[in-house]
Amino acid sequence: DMWSSILDESSFTCRLPVTPYQSFPSSEVQLSNSQRTIVGVDAMMADVASNAVFLDSIVDRTRYPTSKIKFQYTLVTEESVVAGNQVMARWAMETLNAKKCGGRTELHQKGMLFCKFNSAHKIVSLEIMFDVMAFMLQVKMAMGFDNFNDVVIPNTVQTCQKQFDFPMVMTLADRPFTIVQVNERWEKL
Repeated sequence: DMWSSILDESSFTCRLPVTPYQSFPSSEVQLSNSQRTIVGVDAMMADVASNAVFLDSIVDRTRYPTSKIKFQYTLVTEESVVAGNQVMARWAMETLNAKKCGGRTELHQKGMLFCKFNSAHKIVSLEIMFDVMAFMLQVKMAMGFDNFNDVVIPNTVQTCQKQFDFPMVMTLADRPFTIVQVNERWEKL
């Protein structure tokens, strides 16, 4: 498995800012520092899948029902710092076809990462740093939303109960995805 060849299965962790534009388990959040900690290979795979779902939500499904957002990450190695089993480097992410899929703009994000490796050259820990609010502003503009509430993905019952301008359904996270609650807009569909 590709993930297991890159990440240390016994102790992998990834720290990053809270990313309210994508779904994630609330148990990953440390309120004291407004960060998330992803623990384990399976949790990292789930986060990557959630990020893909988020990016695909930019697609205008009425005009492009089968389109997928393409994106690329670039590790900026020119100024990276390597010390023993640790690397610190800049990175960049950009969508490549959001506008062609109905988005109003492409998304661009830059940040830093700090990575530690074990003796087998697998990643033991990864810390990803970037400006979440600036990225959310880009998402808001790309999706044509009027306010930040529309960008936030409700990950808790409390968040789900806020007023949303679009239909919202809350389900259990496990199959068969039993519906727990819907909002008034959903009821009027």
